[in-house]
Amino acid sequence: MTQPRAVRADALPGGKGNTLEAAIEKIDALERRLDAAQSEKDKSLSDVRALIALVEDPDGRYILILRYINGVSFDDIPEQMYISDRSMWRRYNRAIDEIIKATEK
Repeated sequence: MTQPRAVRADALPGGKGNTLEAAIEKIDALERRLDAAQSEKDKSLSDVRALIALVEDPDGRYILILRYINGVSFDDIPEQMYISDRSMWRRYNRAIDEIIKATEK
C-alpha cells in the first residue's frame, strides 16, 4: 500500500508561472465575460419580446415567439400550430411587416 503524497497548492502542472492564483484569475476573468454575455443576451431577448409585442395578430405573435424565443425551426412551427406551411409563412410575413411599420414611425 502506498502512502498519500502531499500536493503543492501553489503550483499546477504545466510549468513555471502556472500557479493556482493564475488559474483563479483566469476563471474570474472568464466568469466576468460570461456575466457580460448573459447580460447582453438578456437585453437582446427583452428587445425581441418588445418587438413581438407590437404584433396585433395572435397567431403571428405566436409564430414569432415559437421561432425567436423558443427556438422552434420554421419546419416544425406549422405542425405545432396545426396549419399549413403556406399559412405559417403568410402569417409570419404579416407579423414582420407589422413590426417594420410600427418601428418606422
